[in-house]
Amino acid sequence: MKNKWRMLFVSLAVCMANASVAGAASICLDPGHGGGDPGATGCGLEEAEINLGVATYLQTMLKNAGFTVVMTRTTDKEVSLAGRCEIANSNGVTTFASIH
Repeated sequence: MKNKWRMLFVSLAVCMANASVAGAASICLDPGHGGGDPGATGCGLEEAEINLGVATYLQTMLKNAGFTVVMTRTTDKEVSLAGRCEIANSNGVTTFASIH
Protein backbone atom coordinates (compact mmCIF):
# COMPACT_ATOMS: atom_id res chain seq x y z
CA MET A 1 0.00 0.00 0.00
CA LYS A 2 2.85 2.39 0.80
CA ASN A 3 4.24 2.03 -2.74
CA LYS A 4 0.81 2.78 -4.26
CA TRP A 5 0.62 6.08 -2.36
CA ARG A 6 4.18 6.91 -3.35
CA MET A 7 3.33 6.24 -7.01
CA LEU A 8 0.21 8.40 -6.70
CA PHE A 9 2.12 11.38 -5.34
CA VAL A 10 4.93 10.99 -7.87
CA SER A 11 2.27 11.00 -10.60
CA LEU A 12 0.71 14.12 -9.11
CA ALA A 13 4.10 15.84 -8.98
CA VAL A 14 4.65 15.05 -12.66
CA CYS A 15 1.21 16.47 -13.49
CA MET A 16 2.00 19.61 -11.50
CA ALA A 17 5.30 20.04 -13.32
CA ASN A 18 3.63 19.56 -16.70
CA ALA A 19 0.91 22.06 -15.82
CA SER A 20 3.55 24.54 -14.70
CA VAL A 21 5.52 24.14 -17.93
CA ALA A 22 2.31 24.53 -19.93
CA GLY A 23 1.64 27.83 -18.15
CA ALA A 24 -1.39 26.60 -16.21
CA ALA A 25 -2.07 29.11 -13.48
CA SER A 26 -5.43 27.78 -12.33
CA ILE A 27 -6.61 24.24 -11.80
CA CYS A 28 -10.03 22.82 -11.00
CA LEU A 29 -9.90 19.68 -8.87
CA ASP A 30 -12.97 17.48 -9.11
CA PRO A 31 -13.23 14.87 -6.35
CA GLY A 32 -15.54 12.31 -7.94
CA HIS A 33 -18.79 11.04 -6.41
CA GLY A 34 -20.16 12.50 -3.16
CA GLY A 35 -23.49 12.85 -1.39
CA GLY A 36 -25.87 10.06 -2.38
CA ASP A 37 -23.24 8.60 -4.75
CA PRO A 38 -20.48 7.05 -2.65
CA GLY A 39 -18.80 5.35 -5.62
CA ALA A 40 -17.10 2.04 -4.92
CA THR A 41 -17.31 0.82 -1.32
CA GLY A 42 -15.54 -1.88 0.62
CA CYS A 43 -13.55 -2.55 3.78
CA GLY A 44 -15.33 0.34 5.46
CA LEU A 45 -14.15 2.80 2.81
CA GLU A 46 -16.04 4.88 0.27
CA GLU A 47 -14.51 6.11 -2.97
CA ALA A 48 -16.11 9.54 -2.55
CA GLU A 49 -14.38 10.03 0.80
CA ILE A 50 -10.99 8.92 -0.53
CA ASN A 51 -11.35 11.12 -3.63
CA LEU A 52 -12.12 14.15 -1.46
CA GLY A 53 -9.15 13.45 0.81
CA VAL A 54 -6.75 13.10 -2.13
CA ALA A 55 -8.12 16.24 -3.80
CA THR A 56 -7.85 18.25 -0.57
CA TYR A 57 -4.25 17.14 -0.10
CA LEU A 58 -3.46 17.97 -3.73
CA GLN A 59 -5.15 21.36 -3.33
CA THR A 60 -2.71 22.22 -0.55
CA MET A 61 0.28 21.04 -2.60
CA LEU A 62 -0.80 23.06 -5.64
CA LYS A 63 -1.55 26.21 -3.65
CA ASN A 64 1.88 25.95 -2.01
CA ALA A 65 3.38 25.71 -5.52
CA GLY A 66 1.66 28.96 -6.51
CA PHE A 67 -1.37 27.68 -8.41
CA THR A 68 -4.91 29.00 -8.06
CA VAL A 69 -7.08 26.00 -7.16
CA VAL A 70 -10.85 25.67 -7.53
CA MET A 71 -12.64 22.66 -6.05
CA THR A 72 -15.93 21.27 -7.39
CA ARG A 73 -16.77 20.10 -3.86
CA THR A 74 -15.18 20.42 -0.43
CA THR A 75 -17.76 18.41 1.53
CA ASP A 76 -19.68 15.17 1.05
CA LYS A 77 -22.27 16.56 -1.35
CA GLU A 78 -23.41 15.43 -4.77
CA VAL A 79 -22.53 17.69 -7.69
CA SER A 80 -23.96 16.91 -11.12
CA LEU A 81 -21.71 16.52 -14.14
CA ALA A 82 -23.13 19.75 -15.56
CA GLY A 83 -22.52 21.42 -12.18
CA ARG A 84 -18.89 20.32 -12.17
CA CYS A 85 -18.41 21.77 -15.65
CA GLU A 86 -20.14 25.00 -14.65
CA ILE A 87 -17.84 25.44 -11.65
CA ALA A 88 -14.74 25.00 -13.82
CA ASN A 89 -16.01 27.16 -16.68
CA SER A 90 -17.30 30.00 -14.49
CA ASN A 91 -13.91 30.21 -12.79
CA GLY A 92 -11.98 30.25 -16.09
CA VAL A 93 -9.52 27.55 -15.05
CA THR A 94 -6.84 26.41 -17.46
CA THR A 95 -6.71 22.80 -16.26
CA PHE A 96 -9.37 20.37 -15.00
CA ALA A 97 -8.46 17.21 -13.08
CA SER A 98 -11.06 14.65 -11.99
CA ILE A 99 -9.99 12.49 -9.06
CA HIS A 100 -11.34 8.95 -9.27
